Amino acid sequence: MKERRLTQPLVARCKLVLVGDVQCGKTAMLQVLAKDSYPETYVPTVFENYTACLELEEQRVELSLWDTSGSPYYDNVRPLCYSDSDAVLLCFDVSRPDSFDGALKKWKTEILDFCPSTRILLIGCKTDLRTDVCTLMELSNQKQTPISHEQGSSMAKQLGAEAYLECSAFTSEKSIHSVFRTAALACINKLQPSTKPSPARRLSKRLLFLPGAVYGSVNGGLHHLFGHTEHWNLTCCLATVRAGAGVSRAAVTGMQFLSLGEKKDVLSTGLLTITL
Repeated sequence: MKERRLTQPLVARCKLVLVGDVQCGKTAMLQVLAKDSYPETYVPTVFENYTACLELEEQRVELSLWDTSGSPYYDNVRPLCYSDSDAVLLCFDVSRPDSFDGALKKWKTEILDFCPSTRILLIGCKTDLRTDVCTLMELSNQKQTPISHEQGSSMAKQLGAEAYLECSAFTSEKSIHSVFRTAALACINKLQPSTKPSPARRLSKRLLFLPGAVYGSVNGGLHHLFGHTEHWNLTCCLATVRAGAGVSRAAVTGMQFLSLGEKKDVLSTGLLTITL
C-alpha cells in the first residue's frame, strides 16, 4: 500500500484471518496491501501478522491481518488464529480447481467449528492466470478449466459468505485494495447484514498431537512457546498441557496455560516470560 497521511481519527480495529490451500495467493495479497510489493519468490508461510490502515467514508480503520498456512501439518494449530476474528477471508486460486473444491470440503467445516458467527468473504485469487497460456494448457491436459466468476459466486452462496471477490496480486493492486476495503466494511457493518441466523459461539475442544512444539496466541500473535510436550487439549482461551505428574500454572496475557510436570523452568519468548 502506498504511504499516505491518514488524517482521520481511528474509529475501528478489525481482525481479518486469511485461510485457504497452500500457495493459493494469501501472502501475496497481504504483501501487496501492507508492503506495496509483490513477492518474487515463494516462501512457505507458517503464521504471519500484518497491519494496515484504510480510510473508509471519512473513517480510519486499522486492519490486523493474520496470514495462515494451508498445510495440513498445521491443522491443529491454525484454530488459535480464529479467536476474536471479525471476518475470515477464505481464499482459493482460480487456476486450481482443487483449491476451489477445498473451500467447501475443508475450510467451511473448519471455520464453522472454530468461529461460527464470524463473517466469511470468499476470495478468488490469481485471476491473471485465467488467460495465461501455460496455465490453460496444463489445465486442458487434465480436462479442467479455470474457475469462473459465476462458479465463485455460486460457491459463496453455498458458504453463506458475505461476498465473492476476485483479485490478482500480480497485475492489479486496485483489486487487492477492493478486497480489503470490502472486508473492512463488512467488519464495521456497512454491508447488508447476513440473513442467516448466527449460531452461538462455542469453544471447540480438540486433542492435538504436536510432539516437541507448543504454540500459543499471545499479545495478538502466534508464537512458539516451549517444546518437549506430547499432548494438548486446546480451546481458544485455555490450553492444557499433559506431560507428566505434578501441576504448575502460568498466567499469560490473553490465554491461560496449565502445565503438568515436575520440571520448574523459566520459559521466555520475545514478548513474555512464563514461569512454571
